[in-house]
Amino acid sequence: MSEEELKTYHGSCHCGNFAFTVTVPEIKRGARCNCSLCHRKGYFWLSIKPEQFKEDEGAGELACYQVAEGLNRHLFCATCGTGVMGVKPDKSFMAVNLNTMKGVDRKALEVKEFDGASIGEPYKAFDVPTDTIEALDLPDHKTYTGHCHCGDVKVAFKSPDLYDPSTYVVSDNCSICTVHAYVIAYPAREHYQMTGIENTTSYFMGDKWIAHRFCKRCGTPVCLDTQTGPPAHVLAKIPEFYHPRLTAFPTNLRVVNGLDWEKLGINEVKPGEGAADNL
Repeated sequence: MSEEELKTYHGSCHCGNFAFTVTVPEIKRGARCNCSLCHRKGYFWLSIKPEQFKEDEGAGELACYQVAEGLNRHLFCATCGTGVMGVKPDKSFMAVNLNTMKGVDRKALEVKEFDGASIGEPYKAFDVPTDTIEALDLPDHKTYTGHCHCGDVKVAFKSPDLYDPSTYVVSDNCSICTVHAYVIAYPAREHYQMTGIENTTSYFMGDKWIAHRFCKRCGTPVCLDTQTGPPAHVLAKIPEFYHPRLTAFPTNLRVVNGLDWEKLGINEVKPGEGAADNL
């Protein structure tokens, strides 16, 4: 059998500080792992050999998060938080995050599911402070809690039932939502409590009114801090029905503990229809 023709694919983190190529047969499949870290970061893996990977000239350094000695090193951009790759310390295993790859139709790929959650000791969730939001009188709301993988950043919020079809949950297709694999809900800012905000890095782009916050230590994307909302010239470009969400505290539901993902009604935004296309 003749060898498969090789193709070179380009990839990078969102801010472009780290760019690379992989030269492999045509990409037809990827792997999703359900372990606590891969789920939080929304990884879509492509396993490769070290000789198939090449950093671009001038590529910046990646930050490293390792759950335990001897386990995979998860490498992410310290500027934008993009999870780029995972590597065993001895480089016997190497995989890149397909969410960072250009020119790949991820929805058309075959998906191999990997039960990483069943390997080793079960992941233990951290206790999350809720004292501020529990003081709120919101009988029709539920309390949700979550955190980054290492536990340095914790969030709690009250929201209408996330399983209710009338509660808006979205997977956008803009560039930042794609690389972070965001699944977003929109709790009100006044119904929100964050612990460890000093342990986050804020990544800004465009008009710089949204701080994409991720954990400095483990790189988990946690939330989109809309701060005081968009400037007037930005607001004017966005459909009016979307305005209430622009002063909410959009949160990546991947960090929320105990959700049944089969029950979540996730709205997938089509190209050109998301708020980000108007920013």
